[in-house]
This record gives sequence, C-alpha cells and structure tokens, in this order.
Amino acid sequence: MVCDHQAAVPINPVISSRSFRTGGDVNPISILDGHSPLFVTSGRIALAIALSELDINERDCVLLPAYRCTSMVAPVTWTGARPVFYKINEDLSPDYEDLEKILSERKVRCLLATHYFGFPQNMNKLVEFCKRHDLTLIEDCAHVLFGSFEGTQLGTFGEFAICSPWKYLPIYDGGALLVPNRDGFRRKLKSGGIHFELKAAINILEQGLRYDRFGLFNRLLRVTFLFKDSIWKGIKKLTSSSGESVSPSSTSGGREFEPEWLDIRMSHISRWIA
Repeated sequence: MVCDHQAAVPINPVISSRSFRTGGDVNPISILDGHSPLFVTSGRIALAIALSELDINERDCVLLPAYRCTSMVAPVTWTGARPVFYKINEDLSPDYEDLEKILSERKVRCLLATHYFGFPQNMNKLVEFCKRHDLTLIEDCAHVLFGSFEGTQLGTFGEFAICSPWKYLPIYDGGALLVPNRDGFRRKLKSGGIHFELKAAINILEQGLRYDRFGLFNRLLRVTFLFKDSIWKGIKKLTSSSGESVSPSSTSGGREFEPEWLDIRMSHISRWIA
C-alpha cells in the first residue's frame, strides 16, 4: 500500500532560512576544505572518475570491502576491471589476513577503504599496507563530512577520496572527488544544462517550503510555486523530445550508474550551498 502522507521528519537535509547563519566562534573544518574538490553529481561518479584517472581497465582488479552498496561496485565494472571483495571484522576494520591471501593469488591495482558511518579506519595501518603492496589507496568518505585520524583530516591519506555531500547538506545533487593535487588531472567538467539547473533549484526550494522552513517567506513562495507545475511540464516536454534525462537517477534514490553524467558538474545552486 502506497502512503502519500508527508513524513513528519524529513529523511534528507532540508534548506531553511537558518541554513546560512554562522555558528558563532565554531568553525569546524570539513573534508571539503584543504582540497581541490571536483564537484560532480554523485559519489559513484566521483569513484568512476578516480578509477579512470588511474587508468584502471579490464586487466586490473580493485579491492572493495565486502560490506558495501551496489553503487560502489558499478563504477568498477564500468571500467572493465574486476571487483574483488575483502572481508571486514566485526568492528568494520579490514581483515588483513584475507587481504594478504587475496594479494597472494592475484594482481591488484588499488584498494577502496570505507569510513563506515563516519568512524575513521586506522589509516596508519592502511597506508602502510598499501605502500608495502604497491596499492593505490582510495578513501570512501561517503559517510564523512567532518573527521580526522590522530589529528590528520580524513580524505587526505589516499591518492583520492570520494564523498557525498548531499547526505549532510540541503542540496539536490552532490558528489565530490577530493584530489590533494590537481596537476595533470585530465577530467574537465561541463554544465548539466538549464533544465538540470532549474530542477535542482526548484527541488531544493520546494523541500524547504514543504516543511515550512522559510518563515515569513513561506506564503510568498507558495504563491510562486503555484506556477511551478505548468513550468515544469514545459521543461519535461522539451527534454523528452530531445531524448535526454533531466537529472541523474541518484537524485531520486536510484542506484544505477549512468556514464553520461561523468563529465557533468554539480548544479550551481548545490555547489553554492555546499
């Protein structure tokens, strides 16, 4: 049975007039600081770009934790590489005995390490392991916005790190590839087009309006949004005639990997909010 009632508590972050207030003397450093983030539409796209920058292909194997979502696997198979799953312990740390066994049986190019639920892995141990086995380390920071290990910011230990800011911020789309040094970086991004930009802006504002987050401006915005449906129908008509999708499936919870979004940057409004 489908329920059309709005959830009392939103399952995703919702923008409000308070979103842009400062926190006084509190100024936490996020994993987006101190990098040159490449803002893309999702974390899975960020991972695919990292793998392509490493020239991962059908001759390679990529180590992934056995406890993971399918969105982590699809970018690996898109490159033609073989995903190899390593065991993790009850505390979600890598099982190094299993990793040693895997590496004794096959040649592996890189290892993806996940900071589950925002809790840091032992990065000293992981970095030492990867150096010893000549593995490229990619940090999966999809569950991380703030965090460090022994005083060093998460997302800075590997050659690349990926994150999903849409999970913490009131934005429509959002993934980021964290690159300590963009020198020689090949990927160039372009806009997703006016339809994508409009949908991002409308969705963010509509969610805030739905939960009455704009104070005195709620009534004014409701009047404006009376015309939203007719405007959006026109946009959809134009888009369907061109055969293009307005936005990636990840923005609506889909788990598909869509290579056509590899060169598309995060929407302007989402980047501005982030």
